[in-house]
Amino acid sequence: MLWNNGGRTAPIYFKCMCQRKFRFKFGFILFFVLWVQLKLYPQENTVGLISNRISDQGYILFNPLSNKTTYLINRQGEQVHSWTSSYVPGMTVYLHEDGMLFRAGRVTDDTYINSGGAGGIIEQFNWEGEVIWQYRYSSPLVRQHHDFEILPNGNILILAWEKKTKEQAIAAGRDPSSLGTDQLWPDHLVEVKPMGESGGAIIWEWHVWDHLVQNYDPSKDNFGDVSNPGLIDLNHYSNKLADWIHGNSLEYNEELDQIMISSRGFNELWIIDHSTTIEEARSDSGGRSGKGGNLLWRWGNPSTCRKEGSQLLFGQHGVYWESVPNTGESRIYIYNNGNGRRPEIFSTIDFVDIKYSDITGYPLTAAGYFAPNDFTSTFSPEDSLSIYAPLFSNVQKMKDDHLLVCVGPRGTFIEYDNTGEEVWKYINPVTESGRILSQGELIGDHQASINSVFSIQYYSQSFPGFDGKLLTSLGVIEGEMVTGINEEENNYSISPNPVKTHFFIQGDVQTIRITNLNGQTVKTILSPGDKINVSDLEPGMYICLINQAFTLKLIVTK
Repeated sequence: MLWNNGGRTAPIYFKCMCQRKFRFKFGFILFFVLWVQLKLYPQENTVGLISNRISDQGYILFNPLSNKTTYLINRQGEQVHSWTSSYVPGMTVYLHEDGMLFRAGRVTDDTYINSGGAGGIIEQFNWEGEVIWQYRYSSPLVRQHHDFEILPNGNILILAWEKKTKEQAIAAGRDPSSLGTDQLWPDHLVEVKPMGESGGAIIWEWHVWDHLVQNYDPSKDNFGDVSNPGLIDLNHYSNKLADWIHGNSLEYNEELDQIMISSRGFNELWIIDHSTTIEEARSDSGGRSGKGGNLLWRWGNPSTCRKEGSQLLFGQHGVYWESVPNTGESRIYIYNNGNGRRPEIFSTIDFVDIKYSDITGYPLTAAGYFAPNDFTSTFSPEDSLSIYAPLFSNVQKMKDDHLLVCVGPRGTFIEYDNTGEEVWKYINPVTESGRILSQGELIGDHQASINSVFSIQYYSQSFPGFDGKLLTSLGVIEGEMVTGINEEENNYSISPNPVKTHFFIQGDVQTIRITNLNGQTVKTILSPGDKINVSDLEPGMYICLINQAFTLKLIVTK
């Protein structure tokens, strides 16, 4: 399936994924064909630039997960610049129009609030890689996480947790049986005006905690109508985690002066008014919308405010908000990860068209939830598995209606044209451990990859931040093509091969290191003798490194 207007069709690959048990003969043939290909034909690229059928000469910014270096590459897959931090990502990184790099980092102290996506500090780097400003937003009570935005006025909008105790949660009307820990971490936003080299002033803020509703206990705070779509039900939860909302991305709409928050915990997108004062943001009145800090629009899961309708978002990440100037109309692009879909989990790129009016706000459906009732359209490539991502990821709209996606857990960046054809593909060659992969090494599959990237950002050739900057190629990031699989003239042999439990090796062998096709070591044997036990290995193809010098292919069957 390519473009699917007004509907959602489960990708075909799930029929294949369900058939995971292959007969021995088929498995052997598959491994034998792979062995022949490795033996007789040159290896194609496995990391770095995989394909390029576009003329675009823009740049991609990304930071490998758990890695302190941020990379800028061109469309030929060559590095043109990099910045190195003292922190691993926390999680996003952006370039400003003045050429400065802003990056969230993960602090390692004051970590009482600690969960997936945790950060705690925003750093600003000049082009030369020097930290010229940093702002720490991490303490036992608050912590930046997942995302931030550079606002047009130069201020930084930060998404963060704030700690509420069990007692505070119960007093606010939370059902005690839904508390899996002794605290809750509702999300909030702070707008920081940078000051000096390591400080800033909070000039605006918005808190989930100020816009709650509950119908659990009339004697507690926030008791009211939980079907009010402008309020957040304190007792809508799908788990007992402290990170109950789990906001994971922000988008700012300058024309409307509104902020979009993606809540993975609620499987919803929320829009709030940024034109309010701090006092108005705590209330339900004031600002351009007249609704204070209440939700102006929410979408993706009607059950969050007890409305009828189908759940449409499932663990989504990485939204992109594009406006039509002077109309109030906009389109939202969503990386809909698919977690929780039934009966099949799959990822899609979904599009939603919405319209805002200063007079009527965002329209409601007949059921009382915000419009529309369904996606405007949905995209899934023919190879649906190519964008399946159980975690993070993001999407950006490109010119000519192309889509650029980051399949985050696999560190894979793909651009699709407006017919759904893949026209550019790059695979991050930097592993989470910091090791740089070489051509010929594999990253793993959608269940176990080693090169994750939370999100990517695209910048065109004409981006103002590149004015006067040197963007010449520094070469590719990855290592050269692996050519060490050498079975000729080495005096070593394995038999039987394929093998079920044991194989025999001939030659003077001091060490054997067996790796899978991802380059991961699965077994190391010192002074092995001539009989090697591999009954503990899963069926598959492996590489045996003999005496740290020669390699032999090994096929294990059951």
